[in-house]
Amino acid sequence: MDIRHAIMAERKTRRGIARRAWKGTGKSLIPTSGGQGMVVIQVRGNTLIPRWEPSSDDLVANDWFVCGLQGLNGQFQRSFYSIRESVLDLADSLRRKK
Repeated sequence: MDIRHAIMAERKTRRGIARRAWKGTGKSLIPTSGGQGMVVIQVRGNTLIPRWEPSSDDLVANDWFVCGLQGLNGQFQRSFYSIRESVLDLADSLRRKK
């Protein structure tokens, strides 16, 4: 799937997106409509990185997918959703201030 379709599908599932090429990195993206742009969630190290900038390879890749949380423990799932909601709340807040 291309990045555009992955983002559209992510809006329905609210699970973040990633590339198959990133397998094993623990990295996923949360698309926002605010000044935070795409926010990277790095599972290893609990890192949030705002304003992810894609490479040209990322933009033309067809290996994008909506992240699935099946098979992951409940605590990780709750943490992911908590972080995701915090990111989106911050993005909405910043957007309203403009």
